[in-house]
Parts: sequence; C-alpha cells; structure tokens
Amino acid sequence: MILDKDIPAASVVLDVLTEATSNASKHGTGGTISCSIERAGNTLTVRATSPITGPAPVRKPSTRLGFEYLRELTQKMTFYRAGNENVLEVVVPIRDELSLEELSSR
Repeated sequence: MILDKDIPAASVVLDVLTEATSNASKHGTGGTISCSIERAGNTLTVRATSPITGPAPVRKPSTRLGFEYLRELTQKMTFYRAGNENVLEVVVPIRDELSLEELSSR
C-alpha cells in the first residue's frame, strides 16, 4: 500500500481517523464508527461515518481545534449529515512513487 512508502500521508490519515473517532465518542449518539480509504490518482479520500440515533447528546464544549488542524493538513475537508449518519470526509495528497534518492536514504 502507498502509505507504507509515504509516511507524511500515513500520519495525516492516522490523525484524521483519530479525530473522527474522538469526535464521534464526544459528540455522537453511540453506535459503530465506520472508516474507509479510497485512492484516486495521487489522493486518498478518507471517510469516517458515525450513526445518529436517538436524541442529540448534550454538546460538550468544543474549540474545533481538531477540525482546524485537519484543514491545515489536507487538500479538502468536509463534515456533513447524510441520512442518519455524521460523515467526515478528507482528501489527502500522496506521492505516487518515491524518488531513488529517497529510497536510498532509508
């Protein structure tokens, strides 16, 4: 997989999944969080969904710093509701191939 060779992109993907699961546990209504990663050319789309069930929980105070951090790291970030789910979707640029210089320095 490309993330084995692109440590910066792998780090961003991990940060996205960490933020998505953290937000779902803090602000969600419970249930299973689903995550997917799809490659299209030189980008990865990371999508995390969490169910909306029952009444909305009392919102805990949030600085939204996690989302601001993700916006700085990614090409595009969107958060929206689709039916009975919250969806966090980000696009992460990746390097298609590492140069010979990068490979030889490992």
